[in-house]
Amino acid sequence: MTNIHDFGALNWVKEEIDETLRQARQALEERIEGEGEASSLEVCADRLHQISGVLQMVQAYGPGMLAEEMEQVARAMYSGKVRQIDDAAEALMLALIQLPDYLEKLQSGDSDIPFIVLPLLNDLRAVREAPLLSEAALFNPDLDDVSVVGRITGEPNEDLPALARRSRHKFHLGLLNWYRKLNVEKGWSYLQDVVDELERSAGTEQVHRLMWVAGALIQGLREFTIDSGIAVKQLFGKLDRQLKHIVDEGESSLVNDPPKDLLKNLLYYVARADSGNPRIQEVKEAYHLNEVLPSEADLALGRQGLTGANEDLAESVRDAIHIELTHVKDILDLFMRGEQSQPGALAKMETPLRKLGDTLGMIGQGALRTRLIRQADRVHSIVERETQPEEFELMEMAGDLLFVESSLSNIHSGKASIDHVVDDGGWGQDLPQGEYESLVRQTVREAKVDIAKAKEAIISYTETAHDASVLEDVYDEFHRVYGALNLLGLVEPARILGLTADFIRAHLIEDGQIPERQQLNSLADVISSIEYFLESLIDGAGDRNEIVSIARAALAGLLETRGALPSEKAEAVSDVPAPVVPLPVSPEIIPDEESETEEAVPVEALEVPSPVDVISQQVEQAEIEASTQEIPIPSADKPALEDIDSEILEIFIEEAREELEVIQEYLPRWQQNHDDKDALITFRRSFHTLKGSGRLVGAKIIGELAWSVENMINRVIDETIVVTPEIFDLLDTVQNIMPELIDCQERSVLPTVDVDAVINRAFALSEGRAAESATAKTEEVKPLPEHGEESTPSSHYPSAEEEILVDTDLLEVAGIEASEDADSTEPVVESPALDQIDEALAHLDTTGDEVSGYEVAIEESIVDASLEAEAEAEAEAEAEAEAEAEAEAEA
Repeated sequence: MTNIHDFGALNWVKEEIDETLRQARQALEERIEGEGEASSLEVCADRLHQISGVLQMVQAYGPGMLAEEMEQVARAMYSGKVRQIDDAAEALMLALIQLPDYLEKLQSGDSDIPFIVLPLLNDLRAVREAPLLSEAALFNPDLDDVSVVGRITGEPNEDLPALARRSRHKFHLGLLNWYRKLNVEKGWSYLQDVVDELERSAGTEQVHRLMWVAGALIQGLREFTIDSGIAVKQLFGKLDRQLKHIVDEGESSLVNDPPKDLLKNLLYYVARADSGNPRIQEVKEAYHLNEVLPSEADLALGRQGLTGANEDLAESVRDAIHIELTHVKDILDLFMRGEQSQPGALAKMETPLRKLGDTLGMIGQGALRTRLIRQADRVHSIVERETQPEEFELMEMAGDLLFVESSLSNIHSGKASIDHVVDDGGWGQDLPQGEYESLVRQTVREAKVDIAKAKEAIISYTETAHDASVLEDVYDEFHRVYGALNLLGLVEPARILGLTADFIRAHLIEDGQIPERQQLNSLADVISSIEYFLESLIDGAGDRNEIVSIARAALAGLLETRGALPSEKAEAVSDVPAPVVPLPVSPEIIPDEESETEEAVPVEALEVPSPVDVISQQVEQAEIEASTQEIPIPSADKPALEDIDSEILEIFIEEAREELEVIQEYLPRWQQNHDDKDALITFRRSFHTLKGSGRLVGAKIIGELAWSVENMINRVIDETIVVTPEIFDLLDTVQNIMPELIDCQERSVLPTVDVDAVINRAFALSEGRAAESATAKTEEVKPLPEHGEESTPSSHYPSAEEEILVDTDLLEVAGIEASEDADSTEPVVESPALDQIDEALAHLDTTGDEVSGYEVAIEESIVDASLEAEAEAEAEAEAEAEAEAEAEAEA
């Protein structure tokens, strides 16, 4: 199975995964070395379980499957179900070392190919005596998304059952000739005739596909590119049973209950065929089998990167070299200052220099090794001649040491390094590679912070009746990024962002224009493209030329609407040719000229889909309808929440209490240690689940409160706000009132606390308005109005439905989008599209314990000799009986 899609979401969680893996590895090491208790293995298993869930959430199914197997081994070791503890520990440690490599490959743009780690998966299964996996177990082609040659979509052919009845006799004769080896070629010929005729006569796509693929498999048998073993024989026995279904129930029986397992197994053997047969090639292309089941050469190439030489190891090497290099620099510094002026004082440098040089040579840094060995030889010469070294000698020595030191950051784990990627010139081009990489990384980091702040401002602008005052800092923030891009020589991306900033200042701030929905969409596309471009500078993913082209097209759309900027600027956007931006290339990964390369990603695949495109039309229609609607107010004599199905409510209440327990466990941990990001992210995920589940089932009070807290925590995570005592006060308040809210929801009555006040505080804190939010404390939470009083929704915070644009789960995918143009007095508009989005997001958070998309075994009966023998005997007996009947009829 291969997953070919953008793993951009992995970048957001990679740091947390690495830290959790480190904790799991440390727990395992403590147990192996005898320093830890048996519970260390439980800790290891728990950490691996967290990793597995996160990887499933970002759809990295190969690493997720590996993490799940690792967790099973750790739990088996903890419960004493493993006989060979040393072997299990060795396999688990190897997996802990190779999993980061696998993730780094995905970050670098490689496809997710679980076959690469199949040997490791089987090692993990073997130590706990679980059945081993075969290639077939990981083979999972998309049976629905297929462009089959000669594809049809007609109605069932009424004459097909009669044809199948007549053809089945010939099919049995073919099986008999093949199974008994009477005339194998003749038997295959009979089978080919039957499936070809049924393929031509099929009226439905399901039957047509099945016969088409079966025919390709027979072609492989006839040219001996597919082994005619027991498993393949039984597949045709199962195909015969499908013919019987057609005879008995008609073609619609396969339409209503398509034999997907049979089709998948037929495709597996076609995928393994090394043949140039046109029919086999057509099937492979239609189902993308070369991508789903890579060749041995592709697997060998993919496994080369799983050596354990990951970023953690590279960092350890860098630290060790840096320590030794600092010692050498100190010796040279003392000599040059005259504190140790005798030439013999330099002798202490020779051995460390040679050792460092050899170390650098072993990790592939030959150029750096040459510099250090050259200086070691120079030191040796100076000491031998017992004369004071010339000044130029000392300066060259110092220069080489500084060069090596600045290049240490270029010692990486095999990922493509950051190339000197420029449009025209750019500062820093003469810097050493390591120093240049450090410059680019720091520049990109600061640029992303400015863009994040600008996005927040634009979001606030769309939610505050287009108050242009909130955009005052956006121009400056964009121009800081503009300057940073120009500094690196990235002229075209800088120009695009500069024109975008000019548009915001000229038309949204100075002229006070209200942007159209299409303008907001184009603005979101520009910002998303620039963000994606910045990410590509670091991880090398994507085609930078295509990303810039998308940004340019979005800018053109922004400037064309309402004559946004002078026409000459708009024309300049479309007239400027796309610059050729060289991609980073690492000499270690340049393929041979004869090797196959992956097809270029099409432009469409690089576009970041915006939720605005999905929901904007629906929101617009909802706004029209909302103008004639009134906000329903609970009646005075019925202080109850809206009705929720009892079974759904029971499930929600149980889940809510489980998430509350998580919050009560991890919130205090984070309050005690602000650097414990694992705890922060864990209880943030619980609020996210409460938000999604609450909105989904109709528990809006809990959902809105959870959303306001999650939004605030997101601001803490992306460091747009700082942690303050007010934030801790608010979290304590929420933790204290949440049990009552859950109990009230269970009894379908309104709570006695003013939840609006708490939500107001959360949104105020998320916007950095600590002084305003601090007026309400836990003990001062106001009760709700009496049942006879009118209760109006708060106008100071957006509801979850209105907060479309601040949900970071969506922002991570599409940047910023447009929201409803509604002021605080307008009714809340509920959107079914938003409900579906949040339902999906909430579901993602609960899939940590599931590993979907994989089958532990496909058709185990294929290798079951006894069942095969029985099926073969039945087929032979039936064929013999029909042959005898035919002979009698001919007589």
